[in-house]
Amino acid sequence: MKVTIVVTGASRGFGRSIAKEFCKGWNDQGHSLRFVLTARDESSLINLQHELEVDGAVATYITGNLDSAEGVDTLTEELLKQAFSEECDRFVLVNNAGTLGDINKFTDEYNDINTLQTFFMTNVTSMVYLTSRFLKHLKGIPKINSTIVNVSSLMAVQPEAGFGLYCSSRSARDMFTSVAAAETTQTSNMSLLSYAPGPLDTDMQGTIRNELVNTALRDTFRKMKDEGQLVDPRNSARRLFELLDRNDFRSGSHIDYYDEE
Repeated sequence: MKVTIVVTGASRGFGRSIAKEFCKGWNDQGHSLRFVLTARDESSLINLQHELEVDGAVATYITGNLDSAEGVDTLTEELLKQAFSEECDRFVLVNNAGTLGDINKFTDEYNDINTLQTFFMTNVTSMVYLTSRFLKHLKGIPKINSTIVNVSSLMAVQPEAGFGLYCSSRSARDMFTSVAAAETTQTSNMSLLSYAPGPLDTDMQGTIRNELVNTALRDTFRKMKDEGQLVDPRNSARRLFELLDRNDFRSGSHIDYYDEE
């Protein structure tokens, strides 16, 4: 089987782990893999490209930003061009790129409208646009078994002080994914998933432990780090791979790393 995998925010953290674990999982099954990777950091993308090719996959990368309408539109066109430059039997898009927003402030302190606009462009609008454009394209190729994963969070369903922007953006991502799934119920070979990867031990988590205005929750995360309770991103990426490999989840579902099988 020929599998094409597009990953945004692929240069580090969870995105990098997704690429590595998907490569290992499907390569072990003898499938032919092709990755299209995107992020802002070209040097990290080059390193990941090399690692995937050593592991037996074909990998290309595109650098780009998701914080402006022009940047999102340009990147989307390039991703579509690269993703479907060759035929495949299985297609996966993982919308992983995202930011925390300003976690130094509570909700009554969001006083810069340009900052808000940039945040929602990066975390919501870009995901909506990418998902919509890829859905449209995939509907014209009914023979491909396709899945779009929009990376979510427990905070999509559980509000936490200090995470006003992050919580609202993840909730929006979840609802859009659910609506898109409801609109594609007649397309048996197409599915969408909101995946919450758990509290990952990444650089982003380090930022939370150092900068979160909610001191009680900040201390909780520090304790989790000290006690080894944060989730290795490789383990969460492997869990996501297993979900997609089995492909038996209900389209539009929100599935958390900690959910029972």
